[in-house]
Amino acid sequence: MKILRGAINVLKVLDRFLGKAAEIITALAVFVQMVLIFVAVCFRYFLNSPLTWSDELSSYLLVVVTFFGAYGALRLNLMAKIELAINSIPIDVRRFLVLLANLATFIFVAIVIYSGVLLTLSPAVVQQKSPALGLPMYWVYVVVPLASIMMVIHLIVRAYETFYEGER
Repeated sequence: MKILRGAINVLKVLDRFLGKAAEIITALAVFVQMVLIFVAVCFRYFLNSPLTWSDELSSYLLVVVTFFGAYGALRLNLMAKIELAINSIPIDVRRFLVLLANLATFIFVAIVIYSGVLLTLSPAVVQQKSPALGLPMYWVYVVVPLASIMMVIHLIVRAYETFYEGER
């Protein structure tokens, strides 16, 4: 039990660090995307010289925002749920249902990790470059398994807290 607590404490610290990193990366990606779209619109309509690469980069930033944002939402417990139904359930049953929901989420995220790693390491993706930027596409695809691994770390911490510490 002492080893488990020590491992969970390490995962808690890692989760806090990854959470802060994800917040910064997501905020930076949203900011860059916002500025990029504004500049692209200005170039297209005022200078009559569209930026051919802006839509591509904006799409890739959207992938980053989506997956790191999902991790942030999971960490902050902001995923969709029905509070009225959850709050009307007795605490012991609620704890069991939260663990069950975490398990289902864990299984889904594990499948996403597996599929994401297979896709990222596939020869077609490893050799592929983006059309306008010439960016190696595995940099875009790696966001999926990376953010999913971060979610798994948080789900393990949350499950421990729910079961042993009675939180959430």
